Amino acid sequence: MRLFRNPLSTCPALGRGPRPETFWRQSKNQGAESPEVRVQELAERLIEALRSLPGATELHVFGSLAAGTADAYSDIDLHVLTRDLDASRKALLPVLESVGAVRTELGNA
Repeated sequence: MRLFRNPLSTCPALGRGPRPETFWRQSKNQGAESPEVRVQELAERLIEALRSLPGATELHVFGSLAAGTADAYSDIDLHVLTRDLDASRKALLPVLESVGAVRTELGNA
């Protein structure tokens, strides 16, 4: 699956090998326990889990997280492109539940 930081500019593709380094900027005053870092860590776990989604070909991260301006109140905006919508939808909820409490909005683009 290819990972894009936002739909308008691409980031390096992610293979299924070792976990990549984070691609979000962290300000120097953000400690390991800051809410901003926790949002980024949740996003990284979510992205890693979505890599196993059947049929998924691309994952686009957008919004404040992609812009590097996420804070403790930020949501995680993702678009998943798939070759097999039915298989992806069936597998999506268990994949998201494996990460933790996640609210989803499913739609066709």
